[in-house]
Amino acid sequence: MFIEQAISECKEYFTGIKVNGMRIQMLRFAEDVAIIVQDEVNLKRALESLDDILESDYKMKINRKK
Repeated sequence: MFIEQAISECKEYFTGIKVNGMRIQMLRFAEDVAIIVQDEVNLKRALESLDDILESDYKMKINRKK
């Protein structure tokens, strides 16, 4: 539930990629989220934004070991 709200708050940073004209920004399964971006700079920006929102607003942390 919280992850949905956090993702929507920082979705502008999830640039995604286009596949057959459709933009794909992430893949999700259960509690796992794979963020898809075009380059390392956008990935860093997206992860930092999501991490900031999760920690400050929801008291949650990204598991960096996964």
